[in-house]
Amino acid sequence: MRLGLNGKSVVGVFFFCAVIFFVAWLGASLLTERSSGKIEKVLMEENLTRASYAISAHVQALENSCRDWAWWDDSYEFMEHRSQKYIESNLTDDVMINLNLDLLVFFDRGGRIYVEKSSDEAAAQLECFEKDGCNGRKLINQCTDLGKSGLIRVGHKIMMVSVQKVLNSNIEGPSRGTMLMGRFFGDAAISRLGDELLLKLAFSNLGRNNTDAVFFSDVKAGDKTIQGFKSLDDIFGRPLVLLRLEINRDAYRIGSSMTRIFVICFLGAVVVIGIATGVLVNLNFVTRVKFLQSQLKGKYFVGPYTRSVLLSGNDELTDLSVAINKTLERLQEEREKAIAASKVKSEFLANMSHELRTPMHSILGMVELLNETDLNEEQREFLKITGTAGEALLSIINDVLEISKIEAGHLEIEHQTFLLREMVGRVVNVFHNDAVRKNIALTFSVADDVPEKVVGDPARIRQVLNNLISNAIKFTSGGSVAVELSMRDDGRVLFSVRDSGIGISGEKIGMIFDSFTQADSSTSRKYGGTGLGLPISRKLVSLMGGEMNVQSKVGEGSVFSFYVKLG
Repeated sequence: MRLGLNGKSVVGVFFFCAVIFFVAWLGASLLTERSSGKIEKVLMEENLTRASYAISAHVQALENSCRDWAWWDDSYEFMEHRSQKYIESNLTDDVMINLNLDLLVFFDRGGRIYVEKSSDEAAAQLECFEKDGCNGRKLINQCTDLGKSGLIRVGHKIMMVSVQKVLNSNIEGPSRGTMLMGRFFGDAAISRLGDELLLKLAFSNLGRNNTDAVFFSDVKAGDKTIQGFKSLDDIFGRPLVLLRLEINRDAYRIGSSMTRIFVICFLGAVVVIGIATGVLVNLNFVTRVKFLQSQLKGKYFVGPYTRSVLLSGNDELTDLSVAINKTLERLQEEREKAIAASKVKSEFLANMSHELRTPMHSILGMVELLNETDLNEEQREFLKITGTAGEALLSIINDVLEISKIEAGHLEIEHQTFLLREMVGRVVNVFHNDAVRKNIALTFSVADDVPEKVVGDPARIRQVLNNLISNAIKFTSGGSVAVELSMRDDGRVLFSVRDSGIGISGEKIGMIFDSFTQADSSTSRKYGGTGLGLPISRKLVSLMGGEMNVQSKVGEGSVFSFYVKLG
């Protein structure tokens, strides 16, 4: 079957474009698979390290709390005299809740339980700390003045514990016993930690060949997630459990999506280039050859000399040679015209060579340009695919960032219309369950002259109220907390939070608005907290054109109030 120049040019361009497209698709697919796999493993290792660090931070926080208690002079005296007042004041349900403990035990010098406070679930595990051969008993026996903290398996449960020798505030002895703080750290706890870190964490049983290094599950084509594992050691340095992290294959998904987009765009570009190349070849080669052929079939070659043209192949150029030879036989006298035609033919061949090189350079340039564009965009996407130590550490970091932003003058107060009563009511309702849990009567009242709609920054007012109500409930046990709104004489809205909690002594009131400061060193030991909530609240109130005040008496409660300028 004869294939003309036009058909050959179409077939040639199509085949060349198909080869380029296949090579580009194959290269992009392999690059996506390999690159996404490397990125996923790097992300997995980083996140497993971040999770391990978060667990270590929780252990360190528990150790700090245990040391605060064990090296407290009151605890030291208690172990000598067993004061009932100490037990009633410190070993309370509130302490267990605030410090998030399941077990708080004092052991005497002989390792026997002196006094304990435990949850129902933890009470069943106390025997392990007195029974010889049990991990708990081994931990008590191995405790030195430096203490020991970490994870331990008690019975069939994993527990985070810290044991410290009971010493005086100068960290001197003789030791009067051992103190233990512990909380269960099972599936629910690791899941909560994962929620805090925005990770999907879980525990898995140890296998036979597990090591400390991070290892990964086998990934098959089409899998939407990948799992990574890291061995966690117990307090004695022995492998305890596997920390399992499951992440979505976002890198592979994004890479596949980019590959599809690249392939589609590249296919479009190849089609356009192919069509353009075909059109250029047809216009600058085939059409011109046919036009020359049509002219050579006329009266151009007439003269006394016989002239012939030799062309190989079986296409339009062959037909052209036959036509030229027949014409030369009839028109030998047209020698000058034949020379002119030869000159035209030479110019045509030069133009043809130039026109063939030009689209080739265009194709190569477009491929290079597309590769550079995709490479930069892929890097930008990878850069987009980008730890903290738990809720307490996250809260500290957020508070520090917030107060730094305020002090740097980068915080702007918004002015928008909102429903004041409704907004404050929603804030109060958030703390309803906490108040019920601590047997606190939480009330909310608004004076009749307080406007319904105001203009201000509801988000910052909500933040201040959250801090004040949270503190009121934290430092109140079995009393009342009242949130009140009223109008001042100058037309500003006055917010008050009144509680019947522990109160603050007069000489300590001025300290509570200093960053990282609380009224009493034992406050953080019993109630937790960073000491940044009130300083941030006071600065926010000042930025909103108001002022914060406090009135308090020890044992009678406190009243925190602030007013802001609302339109």
